[in-house]
Amino acid sequence: MSVSGAAVEWKLTSWSEDSNRKWGYPAPKATGGQCSSSKKYCYPRLTASGSSRWGQLDQWVTNKLLKSSLYKWDRDGFNEDATTGLQTHKESEKLTWGDFIHKVLEKLSAVLVSSQAEAHKTLIWTREEWQSFEGRQQASMAPLDEVESGRRILFVIMCIITGLIEGRAGKDKIFQRRGRMCSTVDMALEFPRSSWEMWINPTSDRRKNRQTACSRTGGYDGCQEASIALILSIYFSLKQLCEECGPYRLTYWIKSDLDSEGPGGGQYCYFKDEQEICSEGSSKGDRAQVLITREGTLDVLDRPEVVEAAKRLADENEARGKEREVVVLLGPTSEECVDGDREERASQSDQEDMTQQLSTNLPQDSDEGGAQKNSILPSDSGTHILASERPRKEHEEKLKGLVSGGRLLNDSFTQVSGTTGKEVETPKGPSSVDSTEKGAKSETTEDFISRLLSHWPLIGGVVVVICLIVSSCYGLWRIFKGRRRPKRRVKPSRDRMKYEVGYR
Repeated sequence: MSVSGAAVEWKLTSWSEDSNRKWGYPAPKATGGQCSSSKKYCYPRLTASGSSRWGQLDQWVTNKLLKSSLYKWDRDGFNEDATTGLQTHKESEKLTWGDFIHKVLEKLSAVLVSSQAEAHKTLIWTREEWQSFEGRQQASMAPLDEVESGRRILFVIMCIITGLIEGRAGKDKIFQRRGRMCSTVDMALEFPRSSWEMWINPTSDRRKNRQTACSRTGGYDGCQEASIALILSIYFSLKQLCEECGPYRLTYWIKSDLDSEGPGGGQYCYFKDEQEICSEGSSKGDRAQVLITREGTLDVLDRPEVVEAAKRLADENEARGKEREVVVLLGPTSEECVDGDREERASQSDQEDMTQQLSTNLPQDSDEGGAQKNSILPSDSGTHILASERPRKEHEEKLKGLVSGGRLLNDSFTQVSGTTGKEVETPKGPSSVDSTEKGAKSETTEDFISRLLSHWPLIGGVVVVICLIVSSCYGLWRIFKGRRRPKRRVKPSRDRMKYEVGYR
């Protein structure tokens, strides 16, 4: 291993205590740019064409994970030929770091194409997201170490593997100067504990699209969940590579939340079988393959402004989503009416409670009907509650008929409110009925006028077209009517011929 010109050995003997284990043979390198699954840094099963839950992950690597980093995947930065200390089948040959990372990615490819991928329920990255990570539109035959995007991926994976094995408490003790080399990657991958708890929650929707928070257009400050899924991908691959090795630690990247550490700061937590187990003090049991998520008090975020920006962005997106959910009860089309009614009757229990409240509060005395009705259904709210007990389908059909039949909105409101009054058994006094109808007509007239004004360009265009058609018809009528046939010259009849006879 070469770090700033100094030779440093990163041994994995503490990770694998089985000194007699053989770690296979080094994979041959691809020749002539021809990749296959048996060649080094070639993983045709790791990627697939399709959509990613996050945005352009290759840009995330460039703009966040390796931004301003002085180290790269080469001999001047990270030397892939450095030894791990693990014995191969050849007595005189040790496994290099390049071969070790290759074996990790081989196991990851096997995990993604096996049935375990569905068992993880998208807890880790999918094949489509790995292709987005590489920045390729389609599968390429070039090995990862021969393209710039591939070398970036190998460097990030190296930092994650060493971080999982070492942990923040053992910084630079197992892998000397690792913190200096991977500091940029570690800061970009960090996330608060609340994001971790939400991601591993079995009830969370991990399949939904998250490109608004983590993409080229939305910025890469909200990529904490992408970080968690990437780290878990490498963790599950290490478990498959060595069953008796471990434990692993998440402490390089998991941080305390912005507000406070909260209760239980001295807890010990580990992640195993896709669930987190916490207890007071360290565990005395089998710690192989477990992922330690907490050992005492968590460190604070190195870049709290990143998480704050991501939280503000998420709140803004949630607010926009709520604004789009505003429903108009009677819109210009029948579909809006039906949708508004569906939103109003989303819960059967809410409907029953509202009907019971109306029947309880409405008095039987006709003199007090108007005042009571105004107190339950205030006119300034602009919403008419339809407390009907008819079937939902019948009500939807009635709304469709009212709007599609071309009637005015005030007539629709009058008929619906009249039917509703009969069903809820409202008072029959003339004062209450008149006041309700007048309020409905006044409100609907204003709505009708406002809709006409909002659609004045369309109305004006229709009027112009009609005028043009009428003028054209009139012109054609004048043209054809003006053509009169010439009068025929009537020849005098023989019977009527007159002859002048002269007499001498």
